Parts: sequence; C-alpha cells; structure tokens
Amino acid sequence: MERPTPIIECIVGFFGGLLGDAASLSGALPTMRCAMRPWPKAETRAVLQSFNVAVLALACIMFAVKGAYTWDTLILIGLALPVTMVFAQIGISLFKRLDDDQFRRLIIAMMFLSGIILMLRALIT
Repeated sequence: MERPTPIIECIVGFFGGLLGDAASLSGALPTMRCAMRPWPKAETRAVLQSFNVAVLALACIMFAVKGAYTWDTLILIGLALPVTMVFAQIGISLFKRLDDDQFRRLIIAMMFLSGIILMLRALIT
C-alpha cells in the first residue's frame, strides 16, 4: 500500500505551475511524478488530465482578462480546435489499447523525446 504524500504533490503542482508560467511546460513535472507512481493508467490519466484542464483553463481566462485575444487569434483557435479534437480521439483509442506498463513506457518515451526536441531547439537558436 502506498503512503499518501500530499506535501510532495503540492510541491510538484506548484513547480509545474511555475514551469507553465516560465516555459509553457506545466504538465512536465506532474507527468514525471505520475510515471513514478505505481498507478494504473486510468488513475494516471485522471490526475494528469484534471491538472492540465485546470492549468489551461486558468491560462485562457488570464489571457482573456489581459486582452490577449484578437480577432486573428480567435480565427486561429477556431482552425486548431477541429484538428485538436481529431487527435484527441486518436489518443483515446490508443489509450484503450495500451496496458498499464505500455502506457507508462509511452509517457516516459514521450517525455524523453520532448526533452530532446527542446534541447535541440535551444542549441539551434
């Protein structure tokens, strides 16, 4: 039986929020934390999805309050939404096909790949 660690979870969430503010990487630390937990894939998804929805909703609200949405921005959001929905459906079907270990390995591989891409972008620019 695993022990509850609310202080660690709060610290991870806080620093995830800081990374989101600094570099739009709000989900990186919670994803790594969840990958280290012996949770089934549904529990991991529930934690990550609710965290990301909360962070992204807050970001959208803050952008609206600051007046960041122009007509051009809204058009681009409208164009991106259908593509986002298609790929969300692809992700859901992939999620259903993976077992817990495959899901955990996929998360770790995607985190590694995104880290490599960020490092290469930093080196190139």
